[in-house]
Amino acid sequence: MSFLGRPPEAASASQSVRPVPSARAGLSPALLVWGIGGAAGLVGLLIALRSAAPPMDAQLVPLLRFMAVIKGAMAVGAAALAQWRLQGEAGPWLKWSLLGATALMMVAPGVIWGLNHIVLGALLFHAGLVVFLVAAARDGFGIRVKKLGEK
Repeated sequence: MSFLGRPPEAASASQSVRPVPSARAGLSPALLVWGIGGAAGLVGLLIALRSAAPPMDAQLVPLLRFMAVIKGAMAVGAAALAQWRLQGEAGPWLKWSLLGATALMMVAPGVIWGLNHIVLGALLFHAGLVVFLVAAARDGFGIRVKKLGEK
C-alpha cells in the first residue's frame, strides 16, 4: 500500500503511532519548521530592507527578484517536506539538520530580494539545499530502494 500523505513510520506501523519527542514537549513539527523558517525569512527581509539597492541595470532587477521568488517557493516546498518527515520518528541529527536547512533556505530569498547581498543569499540557499539533500539521502524519507540482485 502507498503511504503518501503519512510519515514513513505511520505507514508501516500498526494503529499505535509513537509521538515525536518534540510533540511530547509541546512543540509540534509544524510549529518548529514554520516558526524557525518564518523567523529566518523575516531576518532575510530585514537584511534586505536595511539599505538601499545598489545601482544596476534595470533589466536585471526583475530577473533577480524573480529568482528570489523561485528560491522562496523551493524553500516553502522543502519546509513542507521537512514538516511531513518530522511527524514520524526522527533522530536528533535528522531533526536539527532539516530545521537548519529549512532556515538557511528561507532566509536566502529575502537577502536576494534586497539586491545588496546576492552572493550571500545564493550561498545561504545552496548551503541549505545541500544540507537538506544530505539529510534526505541519509534518512531515505521512508523510501526503500531494492539493491541489485535483491528480491
